[in-house]
Amino acid sequence: MNDRKLKSACIAVLLLASGSAIAGPAGKHDPEMAAAAAITAGNDAWVAGMKQGNADLIAGIFTADALDCEPDGECVRGRAAIRKQLHAEFLKYGAAHVATVHSLGSVRDQNFIYEWGTAGSVRGNGQVAAGRYLAIWRRQADGRWKLYRNLSLPNPAN
Repeated sequence: MNDRKLKSACIAVLLLASGSAIAGPAGKHDPEMAAAAAITAGNDAWVAGMKQGNADLIAGIFTADALDCEPDGECVRGRAAIRKQLHAEFLKYGAAHVATVHSLGSVRDQNFIYEWGTAGSVRGNGQVAAGRYLAIWRRQADGRWKLYRNLSLPNPAN
């Protein structure tokens, strides 16, 4: 390969790696990048909602028939019930001073993405919640990704 072709190939690899390919904005035509961006946006909405004490913002990332489960196996079914539970928690514990999500990986299987990571918060009253999670995102008819199943996992020592 001559120097010119090598230089062009290197530039192409750098553009693709940075997500700024000439074809347009990242994710516009690449379903994998769009799905990754949707997960990031959903996780960011959870963090913002926790810090604002905004149950509507968090509930908005869930499908209408979502399931949200605690480490002990207790689950809440449906976006409206999840919103109601979050609202009650904000009244009891307050908004979070600190909230984080660290996605550690994901794999896509057709209309589902299985994502795992860690999340945590420190609430207004000092209550700390942190642990591992497994999330299942589902592509909606309009192409958007919503949280379909959210499982807070028990700590490994339990």
